[in-house]
Amino acid sequence: MYRVILIVLVSFVLFSCKDDKPVSLKGKDLSTEIIPVKDLPLPPSCEYLPVEWVADRFKLDPETINVKDGEAGAGMSGCFFRWSTMDKPNAGVFVQVFTNPIEEEAKNWASLKMDGLKAGQAGSIENESSAFKDFPGIGDEGAYNEKMSVYYWRVGENYVFMLAFNMTITPEEQYKHAQAISEEVMKNFKNMVSK
Repeated sequence: MYRVILIVLVSFVLFSCKDDKPVSLKGKDLSTEIIPVKDLPLPPSCEYLPVEWVADRFKLDPETINVKDGEAGAGMSGCFFRWSTMDKPNAGVFVQVFTNPIEEEAKNWASLKMDGLKAGQAGSIENESSAFKDFPGIGDEGAYNEKMSVYYWRVGENYVFMLAFNMTITPEEQYKHAQAISEEVMKNFKNMVSK
């Protein structure tokens, strides 16, 4: 009985924290309308997280954080926030956003991506299950795999975001950081695309 009450309370807290304001672009709700990729803005990922915010989050000196554009091609933008620690010389996080790379073949590519992740179609690490779990409260749908240290979420069928960690922290710490980072990314992303 106590477990049921705990689950209900935790669910309420998680879902009540969700930002109900949709991401919009020129009056179009990106959660419900599919916008042609050519019309979607793709702000630089390095602007989604201020260095000072990252430093504060991980209790670092901002001067020790190296920010590197990780852009890999058309329809995507990525950014590395990297620093060194005693136990991890290349610690950091990577934030990336994608637009639909197969627009002609699949308008619902973002949903297909999430379905594939949750079905375990993302590869595996050392024979561990590669199925992703739900990552609620961010965007329209999210998925994560703590063994891979990767979190995804989508905004409608228009954008898929990815957050990856290279850190020596517990799964619980990683999840808390992922929630905070994804919320900050979405707050700044919304401000950038709705201008």
